Amino acid sequence: MIFKKQLSIKEEVFYLGIFSSLITLLVFGFLFYISLFNNNIDNAKRSIMETNRQISIFTEGYFSELTNTIEALSKNHDIKNAMSGDEKMKERVLATYIDFFNANKNITYLYSGYEDGLLLINDYIPPEGYDTTKRPWYIAAMNKKPETSIGLPYQDANTREWLISQSKVLVDSQGNPKGVIAIDCSLESIISLIGNKHLHDSQRSYIMDQEGKIIIHPEEDLLGQAIPEIKNGITGKQGELTYLQDNKKRLVYYNTIDSTNWIIITTVDRWEILKPIVSQILLYSFSVMVLAIVLGTMQSKIFGKRLAEPLIELGKKLRL
Repeated sequence: MIFKKQLSIKEEVFYLGIFSSLITLLVFGFLFYISLFNNNIDNAKRSIMETNRQISIFTEGYFSELTNTIEALSKNHDIKNAMSGDEKMKERVLATYIDFFNANKNITYLYSGYEDGLLLINDYIPPEGYDTTKRPWYIAAMNKKPETSIGLPYQDANTREWLISQSKVLVDSQGNPKGVIAIDCSLESIISLIGNKHLHDSQRSYIMDQEGKIIIHPEEDLLGQAIPEIKNGITGKQGELTYLQDNKKRLVYYNTIDSTNWIIITTVDRWEILKPIVSQILLYSFSVMVLAIVLGTMQSKIFGKRLAEPLIELGKKLRL
């Protein structure tokens, strides 16, 4: 059974006032919500894209400096011929490495290894059984020759610390490979420098090669791995995509560095972007409800005195 109650004129004015105020505020509120939502999403996307662009510029400059150093040192006469040189030549090589090491704070190790097992490096004692020709940086340079191998993640033979290596083959005057010169930088320091540019807690930035394999990532177990959803979603030099990770949708922005063909990935949890927007909308909705009641009450009082009360008095007089 539907209960129906005959409303008085004052009650009708009151409820109509609240209803009209609520509808008016909701209409304008909806338009405001659409504008707010779109603006906040666009601003968040622009900020992440800008972060990705800054990281790309930083990364390109960071590794270009190391690559240029490798290229210059690989032409040094003493470094190329150290295997067959005397002790004074080896000392000059080590002194050169110290000068370059002190000039660039991003260098963790600067060294050269030769086909006879000779290793020229300052302040480092290799473990027993260490073979320069079997180290990842040596093999990578040989496989890449005559070009420079850039961005090889590998673990230090002593500490197991993750390093990023740049290496290049050393050749004699006849063009025969005699060894490899390499520069290592700390993975942790690179991740720290990249992370300083992040604006969101869930934001992550990392670097993939053209094959989609991760070469720099804050989670070390992902090094050398590929994320199929991202690898298969990249369709150009730069762009955006979304994918699911642990049942959470993440936004991804990517940009390719021309000099290395590395792909810089910046990703963030989509909910972290939406959360402040939703909070603003809920706060606005609550404010609309309160404001509608206040305006409706004021409107009903004004109309009640100016319209309802005269009509009620008129009705009383007519009944007399």
